[in-house]
Amino acid sequence: MKKYGLHIFVVVLFVSLILKLGAPIQVWAAGFENGSREKKIGSYYIWIGSDSQTIRISKSKKGKGTVLVKAAKGRQMRNCFSDGKTVYYVESKSMDDEGHTVDYIYQIRTNKKGKKYLNKVRNFSVFAAWYKGKVYMSCCSDEFWDLVHTYCLDTKTNKVRCVMKDAEVWMQQGKYLIASPNSGDVSPLDLYTYNCVSGKRVRITRKNHTVQIVGGKLYYAEYLNDSYEIMNTFRIRSCNLSGTGKKTIVKSIQATSIGKMTSKYVYYKIIREWGNSYYDDYYRYVIKTKKSQSLTASQYRE
Repeated sequence: MKKYGLHIFVVVLFVSLILKLGAPIQVWAAGFENGSREKKIGSYYIWIGSDSQTIRISKSKKGKGTVLVKAAKGRQMRNCFSDGKTVYYVESKSMDDEGHTVDYIYQIRTNKKGKKYLNKVRNFSVFAAWYKGKVYMSCCSDEFWDLVHTYCLDTKTNKVRCVMKDAEVWMQQGKYLIASPNSGDVSPLDLYTYNCVSGKRVRITRKNHTVQIVGGKLYYAEYLNDSYEIMNTFRIRSCNLSGTGKKTIVKSIQATSIGKMTSKYVYYKIIREWGNSYYDDYYRYVIKTKKSQSLTASQYRE
């Protein structure tokens, strides 16, 4: 692992997530989402201004909106997280040239009332989830940008504690958070489920490739080989969100990567070599018939 700089940190996290999942990230956060100029949360668009000094708010997708809150002198806005009524946000202060930061967490109402300082962390990355007054966030270690821990801020006591080391939240449904290390590559990874009520973390597999929530259950693809290759052998399994009730759906499937998984189908991609070039073939495996159907790229991504 390498020491990180803030300028590459966000890019690396984003790329690694896309590689690991191989499919759109699914997040259910009890109505809370990371702010964006492109997506409405409740009645508002809530986003960090282009100056990185303000959080702006608007009921319209067009225009500059109005300033909800401004960062203190010497700090920058890093992230905002809202359900359309309450906004949690972070003001960061750089500590050194390595990209280490001290990050101050606040809350404010969308009506500009109730601004409150909650607590601070180091090397904040992103808000990840919310459950019954507890805010979960990713923070990097002081030494390595690819070692990410999950912290919990209890907004009733304002106390912060690390709840999962070397694991960050990929998705949430209800009280369950699905998490995995941020390795920065596509090698087999540990996959965990975390219960926000009991505080218990359960390892689902040590060799995860991708995971999705389908109909209240987890569907995940395990590597049967020990490392990522152009061609891999996967096993498709399902289990309850608690990690119990594991069931094998497909014993073995050859693919470069696995896409969408459902109770009826498994979508997968094969990268093929032709001379000095490579091209992608797309397929859908029908679980009932145990046969594969060829797909176009657009069908694969539907």
